[in-house]
Amino acid sequence: MKTVIVCLLALTAVALARPEQYTDKYDTVDLDQLISNRRLLIPYVHCILEKGQCTAEGKELKSHIKEALETNCAKCTKA
Repeated sequence: MKTVIVCLLALTAVALARPEQYTDKYDTVDLDQLISNRRLLIPYVHCILEKGQCTAEGKELKSHIKEALETNCAKCTKA
């Protein structure tokens, strides 16, 4: 029983010690291309401002952009 408790405590410590980060799913997106192309950029802007529909990527961006800007992207991946 002690072994089980020790294992659970160790797993909890590892889970709590690991820094929370945003997903790296979009790290390969070329942001320069996105920003320089109005046709691609405007739908994201409308999504964030709640003036248009959101794609799955737009919803993900919208859910994190405020916090990322306020914390200087503290949870962003290194990519």
